[in-house]
Amino acid sequence: MPMSDVLNIVPAGAGSGKTFKIKTDLTNWVKAGVVRPSRIMAVTFTEAAAGELKERIRSALLADGMVKEALDVERAYVSTIHGLGLRIMTEHAFAANASPQPRHLSDAERDLLIRQELAHCEVLDAIKADLPRYGYTGSSWNGGTIEDTFRNTVFQTIDLLRGLGEGGTDPALADEAVKVLEKQYGEVLK
Repeated sequence: MPMSDVLNIVPAGAGSGKTFKIKTDLTNWVKAGVVRPSRIMAVTFTEAAAGELKERIRSALLADGMVKEALDVERAYVSTIHGLGLRIMTEHAFAANASPQPRHLSDAERDLLIRQELAHCEVLDAIKADLPRYGYTGSSWNGGTIEDTFRNTVFQTIDLLRGLGEGGTDPALADEAVKVLEKQYGEVLK
């Protein structure tokens, strides 16, 4: 199998050298002619990390006098998973019969939509009606209300589930959560 067909996954914690490893591998593959810079696809967790990775690859190529290749890195797919999805949706919009101008929701837009849904979420009405009973309190140090604490918990839960990908929608996850809650707090309402 040619090197350009290899999927290279680099799992590691913060500060472990992921960016260096990925930059080194990709730069070496470009230098060896195994992969064209515009054919690189790398997915990171943050836009900042994606920009840093792209810049490190570009700088390494420039340091070796590979100006054309360094400029071609701009066309590489180096982004977050959401940025990659947005780029694919944009580039293939007409084939998918979709809008050629999809866009990312900003965090503020996302939070607004979640707030609107929370206001109409009947499943949570019993909890929202008596937040202290469920352990929610306001915050005296930042002036946050009890409702702010509840909303922040909902946002954190959504972020956690999004981070789990498809696993976040697995019914077994909810069953396991109910078992843990029942063990700690007793019977759990549907």
